[in-house]
Amino acid sequence: MLGYVEHGAPALVDPALLIYQANDGTIVNTMSVTDAGVALTPGGADQASYAALAAFGVAAGEYEFYLAGGYIKLGSLPDGRVTYRNAQGAALSLTGAIVQQLLGATTVVVPQEIDSLTFDELDALQTASIGILIGADEAISAADAIADLLEGIGGFAAFDRLGRLYVKRIDAPSGDPLDSFGETDIVSLEREPLPAGLSPPPWRSRLAYERNYAVLTGELAGSVSAADRAYLSEAYLLAQASDPTISTAHPLSSDPSPVESYFAASSGGAQDEAERLLFLYGTERSLWRMQLPRRALLRELGDVIEVTHSRFGLSAGRSMLVLETTPLINVGDAVDLCEVVAYG
Repeated sequence: MLGYVEHGAPALVDPALLIYQANDGTIVNTMSVTDAGVALTPGGADQASYAALAAFGVAAGEYEFYLAGGYIKLGSLPDGRVTYRNAQGAALSLTGAIVQQLLGATTVVVPQEIDSLTFDELDALQTASIGILIGADEAISAADAIADLLEGIGGFAAFDRLGRLYVKRIDAPSGDPLDSFGETDIVSLEREPLPAGLSPPPWRSRLAYERNYAVLTGELAGSVSAADRAYLSEAYLLAQASDPTISTAHPLSSDPSPVESYFAASSGGAQDEAERLLFLYGTERSLWRMQLPRRALLRELGDVIEVTHSRFGLSAGRSMLVLETTPLINVGDAVDLCEVVAYG
């Protein structure tokens, strides 16, 4: 468990003592525990160790914690599936910090190869809390989990030309460009088709949030409210942003599938991201492939450049987001170029 988890199911680790484990590390809040969707009563103070929890006498219908180990002990046999609500693993909740924690659990990248500043910059840009729960029997690598978390906020990870891992978010090109390229710099320039789903631009953007890692349907007690039944039967909630003027102007405008994000809430998180993505992809922009002088190799993915050309409506200059850079070096002909793909 990393960050906030709205609803999950702990693993039964000692059937005789009715001890469950919700996380393989610390849980930093006193989450609620339910049996078939019905809230149980919390017992006394948080226990200091697993041994103390095992020895603690819990009354029927109640539960007790050892939060530092992520354990829960029930006082009586449950009537249905045991789940928990509103849990937070460790104190981390921002994407960059959680990704760094996952990287620390691997041996693929050592700390000296990580550009930590970019992770801090990402968290300053995206300040919404997220949460992910990886079950003990899930076959998912740290790399896949990192890719999923970053994709959920419109971000990515890449290695720079010094071999350092950095993270960044794909944003609409804006602000002062890091370099400018005019017609005398540009060896070739052509517009390319946008990926499927972006041309014509989508009229709606949807994002998952408040993921439910323990979907319950027929397993609920009769006293569970209709609102809780509706929530517990869905894998996540959806935030959305839409612009009907886009579909009016473009009758074939697409309605993409929801982004598999991990936001803990809609306000300030999923809703803001849905609106950001609609602006990023709902505004008509183009994909450009160009050959530029070798100084373009200084640009990393996600950098903003300005391109000015007498063709394609670029005479006033246009800000573009670098998506790809490829060295084109031919020593025999003494030609040093860089092929750049940019969005803007």
